[in-house]
Amino acid sequence: MNLKSLSREELEKQLEEAWLKNESLQQEMLHHRLGSSSDLETSQRFLKENDSQNLLLLNSEGQIAAASSLALASAENLYGKAFTIGTSIFEYLGPPVCNDLSQLLEAALSGKTISTDVSFEGKNGRPSWYRYYLRPVLERGEKPTGIFVDAFEITAQKQAEQSLQESEQKLRSFTQQAAEGIFLINDLGCITEWNRGQEIITGIPASYAVNQFVWVILQELALPGQIPDTQLHLVEAGILEALKTGASPWFHEPKDLDIQTHTGECKSTQTTLFPIQAENRKLIGGITRDVTGDKQHQRGMEAIISINAALRPLSSSREMLPLISSQLTSLLHLEGLAIVLYHPLLEETRVEVGEGIWKDTKGLVIAPEDSITAQVIGTGEPYLNNDLAANPTKPLLGLQCPRPKAAACVPLAARDQILGAIWIGQAFPINEQTLSMIKIISEIAATAMQRSYFYEQLQRRLEHISALRLIDRTIAGNMDVKISLHVLLDQVVAQLGVDAAAILLVNTRTQNIEFGDGRGFRTEFIKHTHLSIGEGLAGRAVLERNILFIPDLKNAPSKFTRKDLLRGEDFISYSASPLVVKGEVKGVLELYTRAPLTPTTEWLEFLENFSGQAAIMIDNAEMFNRLQQSNLELRLAYSRTLEGWVRALDLRDEETEGHTQRVTEMTLRLAMAMGMPDDRLIHLQRGALLHDIGKMAVPDGILRKPGSLTREEWEIMQKHPLVAYELLQPIAFLQESLDIPYAHHERWDGSGYPRGLKGEEIPLAARIFAVVDVWDALSNDRPYRSAWTETEAREYIHANSGKLFDPHVVEAFLELLERDGRSWQS
Repeated sequence: MNLKSLSREELEKQLEEAWLKNESLQQEMLHHRLGSSSDLETSQRFLKENDSQNLLLLNSEGQIAAASSLALASAENLYGKAFTIGTSIFEYLGPPVCNDLSQLLEAALSGKTISTDVSFEGKNGRPSWYRYYLRPVLERGEKPTGIFVDAFEITAQKQAEQSLQESEQKLRSFTQQAAEGIFLINDLGCITEWNRGQEIITGIPASYAVNQFVWVILQELALPGQIPDTQLHLVEAGILEALKTGASPWFHEPKDLDIQTHTGECKSTQTTLFPIQAENRKLIGGITRDVTGDKQHQRGMEAIISINAALRPLSSSREMLPLISSQLTSLLHLEGLAIVLYHPLLEETRVEVGEGIWKDTKGLVIAPEDSITAQVIGTGEPYLNNDLAANPTKPLLGLQCPRPKAAACVPLAARDQILGAIWIGQAFPINEQTLSMIKIISEIAATAMQRSYFYEQLQRRLEHISALRLIDRTIAGNMDVKISLHVLLDQVVAQLGVDAAAILLVNTRTQNIEFGDGRGFRTEFIKHTHLSIGEGLAGRAVLERNILFIPDLKNAPSKFTRKDLLRGEDFISYSASPLVVKGEVKGVLELYTRAPLTPTTEWLEFLENFSGQAAIMIDNAEMFNRLQQSNLELRLAYSRTLEGWVRALDLRDEETEGHTQRVTEMTLRLAMAMGMPDDRLIHLQRGALLHDIGKMAVPDGILRKPGSLTREEWEIMQKHPLVAYELLQPIAFLQESLDIPYAHHERWDGSGYPRGLKGEEIPLAARIFAVVDVWDALSNDRPYRSAWTETEAREYIHANSGKLFDPHVVEAFLELLERDGRSWQS
């Protein structure tokens, strides 16, 4: 309001109306009334005209020159006693106020109009506030001769201001102490507020964040590659647009953001932005929550479910370990990860998977002494160190293994068996939640690995059983040792997973170890193996009768004497198993691999099984060969015995000399022509040779009688087939050769002897022999008649077809006779 543009009457009227409403208007009206230049008289007159105001007039010495009625009335309440004209104002004020007022009076006497706020303690003990205006009183524009004092009570205003200050202080204190991060962005996009919660969450102090552009701070907190430069420009434009318009799609909806703090720790945050309108400008407020625990729990559960589902169809630890490694590294933003497994047979712990700073540790064998890994596997208790630099400890994986800021090791335990351990390394402390999650995942992984191990073991056992059954069938169905060893070595290579295998045999005559058979060799050097028992690794295995396993032939405790074999084959691992059966060593089974081999207890068990089968196979082949030799010798002995009987019979019965050999040969030829199986021919031969063996029981008088036999003599003669049966039947060797000696005198029409058989009741061998026997008898001289001609004998045979002889046999005989001619009568 421009007061100088109004007339005196208009001004006074408006000021009067606003008197009680505005303190500044009251003061301006007073000044206007006093004018630009006043003296003491004028001021005194003004006091009288404004008795209702709290007004004082002081002289240049600070003494009270005049006072309004209201000032006089309120003096005792404010100052404790009434005003007295001529008394110094300092007598009414306490020391602090006096000191301040003294400086103000000096300033007012210098020609300045000033104001001050003064507090008084009232009778009720509560403070009252007054604002004093001090204006110099000038004598015609010269040096001030007094001070005009105007006082207004501002207790309510002060209380409001104090309440506001207290509220602001409480709000600031609350903001600073809040667990959530709170920040404020001004209209330029700069951060103006950054509370302690925000410092804790981000690791960025307020002294650094305040006055920085918010997108710069955002870029510093983002994970590597999370916010490219192109997206950062969009963020900057979006924030500036939100500050300009007060609207943004980011407002009110919480946004998730993974950050990396200045300490290197990865956290998950959730930030809510909202607009703030203040003093004709737009601001942005933000609240940040650390949801790392919740996110880790959620991600952990998702990872557990994911890993569990992913591991279920896998059937080997080789497939499982990389999956577990990638899942954990991605989930926890790890600096390093290593999975180690314990191999009980070798009594060593080896790193199977290495990631990050530990990627070069893969294949490392961890020394058991002074090793945290061995400690964790041995006790089953996890290890945690969140400050490796400040708390030096034993080697983690190896002496040269890089050390992160924090590391933890959790056992891979399934039931009561510990398979190994999982190491994780981070650039920031590992919390209990992360450790618990690793424990759960390690248990799932160990259970899956154990399940896969059992499955693999079952599959291997089934394969090995099938292999052993195949070897058993080979042993039972084939006595050729080379064929059997061929089958066995094929199974050994396939089932034991080796590159090459050989069987060396002990030569019982020379007591040397020699090559038997081999598979998988690139060169021929293995075939030249010739060792003494005890020489080299193979000879040592035979001598000690124990399995030898050499993981690295270059470092073998005993020398591998066949250097040419190693030079051409590039073998690394070697195993030798003696072939022992019935306490006797038959040879040795050698296994070779061109890559490191880690045998398990199960692997060694199957090696023993295969070695046992090989030993049995070799022993059976040797036994079979010996048996064959014995059978051959026995058959030769039987044949010689039979030949001796036939010669004895021929010598006794001179008229039939040569008859037995002839009919035997002819019977075999006719039987083969009729298609008799080969396995029956040997029995046919023996029966033909022994067809008249029963005549040994016939007296010489009857057997060599030149004339006809009497009835009684003929009855004796007809008994010789029965005698032959009784003589030969107890001999097992001749059981299947009895048909001819027992039935060669039976006739097709049943008129024969000794049993009167007819037709096909007569064994085929006897039917064949009967035709041949009669043909030979007719074709050769006898004491009682001369030989018949071929035509006569043929006609006789043909005429008795269907009577004395089997028609089919006769037909076959005559066809064979027609084809071979006189060769029958040799």
